[in-house]
Amino acid sequence: MPGFVVHPEQDDLLASCPCCAPAQTRGFVYEGEEARAVYFLEFVGFAGFPLVHLGVAFGDWREGSDRADRVCFAFSCRPAAEGVRLEPAEPNADAFPDLERLGAPIAAAVLSSSQELERYRSAAQAIVDQDWRLAGFAHASEALARPKFSAEPG
Repeated sequence: MPGFVVHPEQDDLLASCPCCAPAQTRGFVYEGEEARAVYFLEFVGFAGFPLVHLGVAFGDWREGSDRADRVCFAFSCRPAAEGVRLEPAEPNADAFPDLERLGAPIAAAVLSSSQELERYRSAAQAIVDQDWRLAGFAHASEALARPKFSAEPG
């Protein structure tokens, strides 16, 4: 089975696709030659606690397919000692307003026990690894581990 190949949207300000226009997409995932997913990134953390919410609409994107052919899910992504920790999250309509229009949402608890969890996690990991906007995100834990300045004596 071919791996996932990620194509980040190069121009977030102008990005749109026919399925979710006029909403802005953030990137696309292919499996071999087949379009497999569209994803959205939301940077919600802060300097001491980097966090990205990743919303994904995953499934069949061939001509003639529709919402019923796809599922939507989300992961919270945080730097960890070994790369990035991907934890199932709610596909929040406020963070990812287009997801519900693109596929059937999967709640975090359902995603956690899904037979497809590892496939979905693999797609999410490919996004983290291949989207240039997340470059260095996996290494943020190294920066957080550095000694911090303290005004306290001792």
